[in-house]
Amino acid sequence: IVRDLIDLYSWNKLVKDKNLKPDFKKIVSSPLQKMSAKKYVDDRKNIPAVSTQSYHPPLYHLTGALLYKTCELLNCSIVQAYYLTRLTSLLFHIGLLFIVYRLLANWYIWLVFALNPLLLRMSVGINNDIAVTFFSALTIYLLSKGGSFTRSLRSGDQDDPSASSGQARNVVILGLVTSAAIMSKLSGLFLLIPCLYVLRRNFRAFFLFTVSCLLFIAPWFLVNLNLYNQLVPTYALSVICKQIPLVPIWQMPFKTLFEFRHTFYHFAGFYGWNEVYPPKFVFTVYGLLFITSVIVGIVITLSSSGSPRANARGSKMVKLDSHFHGNDSILYLVSIVSLLGFLGAMFIWNSINGGYCDIQGRYLLPIFVLLIYFQSYLLNRKSLFYFSVLYILYSIFSILIPRYY
Repeated sequence: IVRDLIDLYSWNKLVKDKNLKPDFKKIVSSPLQKMSAKKYVDDRKNIPAVSTQSYHPPLYHLTGALLYKTCELLNCSIVQAYYLTRLTSLLFHIGLLFIVYRLLANWYIWLVFALNPLLLRMSVGINNDIAVTFFSALTIYLLSKGGSFTRSLRSGDQDDPSASSGQARNVVILGLVTSAAIMSKLSGLFLLIPCLYVLRRNFRAFFLFTVSCLLFIAPWFLVNLNLYNQLVPTYALSVICKQIPLVPIWQMPFKTLFEFRHTFYHFAGFYGWNEVYPPKFVFTVYGLLFITSVIVGIVITLSSSGSPRANARGSKMVKLDSHFHGNDSILYLVSIVSLLGFLGAMFIWNSINGGYCDIQGRYLLPIFVLLIYFQSYLLNRKSLFYFSVLYILYSIFSILIPRYY
């Protein structure tokens, strides 16, 4: 069933209709593209007939396939089906904006998040990054701002049967949401660290959460073992990674840190893979300012945590103080470090195996709201908002319209 649903997205479905058969001679035009296409075909001969994206978990694609199947049943045209299928991303985007507002509780900072060019770009395409971002935001919300739900996760009366059962239910819900993030994209694995960090003092909740996650994601692993003899078909990933000479082990950490520079640069507005991005100067300055403001914001937040002046300033800048257990800055920092560590480890793993897959900015969208959280402790919230409005207008009129239209 899974393979049949995935097939709905394949070109094989489209080329059956002669009127829709794409002209690959026009698509593959430059010498570099022709070389890439030839290598793609050659490499495909050595792997099973599955998509090179098969290392991705199926949840996002299955939700999109359900909409696509509905279009088939309604006899929609291919154009109608294309736009209706993209509702998958739009619905995740709307849900994400709602959750992020509940997290930030401030219109100015919420708009800074909502108007970011990279987020807007990934929210209108068929791409699973918006799904893992949605479920990541929901998980972090449940861990920090979920009111009685979160309090039950962090405490729980061992002698009160009703409190114990309520906690067990909430832990299972948390496990389901976290597993949904993982089943949307493997980078969702970073959420296990902040979840276990919150549950670390309650062994029963810790154990129940771990078991819940394993039960929810186990079916996908079993399917992979049956089809590919691997928990995750990583050989498909090797096909789309550029082959590069091996780098000495001692250079790996430095190379990884250097790689993250353009990850943050992408928040300046990386609209695609065809040279559609701001001038290099804007790209660089925006990225450096973004990185610097986040780092300084983290230092200010952690160094002044707990002081009355810091709490007053934090409440004035952006109302992110928790309703319980003081400030959640440590939890947010754990989440940031967890995702950066996961992406860095994957980059090193690919490099050791002779491949190069760059760490793109969209991979950081699950923690983007947390990066803005720390920025807000350094920069005035209205200034951030005005800058975001001006920058998105600049992006539209100087990048998108000239290059697309």
